[in-house]
Amino acid sequence: MNAMLLLPILLSLLQTAAPASSGWLRSPQGTVVKLYRRSLSWSKADEFCKDVDGRLVVDRTADMHLFLIKNVLKEKKSRVWVGLRRTAPHSRTWIWSDGTRQNEDDLNTNLWLRDEPNDAAGEEECALFMYSPWEKAWGLNDYLCRGGCRNYQFICEKWIR
Repeated sequence: MNAMLLLPILLSLLQTAAPASSGWLRSPQGTVVKLYRRSLSWSKADEFCKDVDGRLVVDRTADMHLFLIKNVLKEKKSRVWVGLRRTAPHSRTWIWSDGTRQNEDDLNTNLWLRDEPNDAAGEEECALFMYSPWEKAWGLNDYLCRGGCRNYQFICEKWIR
C-alpha cells in the first residue's frame, strides 16, 4: 500500500491516542478530561483550558458526575473548579463553559451539595466540585471567585479530534 495513503490514517490514530497518553481520560460525553493539580483562580483556570484547546469541564449529567468522582477526584480533600458560573452577580442564570445557559431552577439539583447553590453573602458566582465531609458526598457548590481571590485545582475537557 502506498505510504501516502497510510499517512492520514496514522495521523488520525496519533491524534486520538495522544490525549490518553498525556493524562487525558475519555469521558462518557465523548470528550477527554484532565485534572490539573496546579491551583489557579476560576478565570485563570478558564483561560488555561482554552489555551490547551479545551474548556473547564461541563458537569451537568449524572454520567459525567459519576465518571469524575470515580476516575478523576480520588482525594476527598480536593476542591476543583468546573465550567459553570453566574452570568452576573446575584443572577439566577448560570452559563456553562460550552455556552449553555440555565436558570437556577433548571440546574440538576442531584449534582449539588445540600442547600446549594445558595449565593452566600451574595458573592458566590462560580461553581466548584468538592467533597463534603458532613454529607460524605461529592457535589457542586457555588463559591466566591470574583477578583481571583480563591485558587483551586481544575478539570479541563476537550473534544477528541
